[in-house]
Amino acid sequence: MTTRNVLRLYTAAKRRAGIHKRGGIHALRHAFATHLLETGTDLLTIQRLLGHGHLETTARYLHVSRRSLTAQVSPLDRPDSNQAVAGVGDARPVVVGDGGTQ
Repeated sequence: MTTRNVLRLYTAAKRRAGIHKRGGIHALRHAFATHLLETGTDLLTIQRLLGHGHLETTARYLHVSRRSLTAQVSPLDRPDSNQAVAGVGDARPVVVGDGGTQ
């Protein structure tokens, strides 16, 4: 499928949906990536979906909306924050493995 055919399909779909707001395929791509980010999809997954070779490209491409920033709750403000955090205040070391058995 050519770029021109994709643009024609996109324009026709916008017309059928009654969308008159300006914005091309890049705006749709950006909105898709932003919605993924706002719903908690990690940046590496978004990088793969967008086909970016470098994470820096994805990080620069996306913006974080004020709504998602203000909606974040600090782990210290959560109801279960009174529980001890592993590795803080205890003498046992925290071991991060590769998922295998020890």
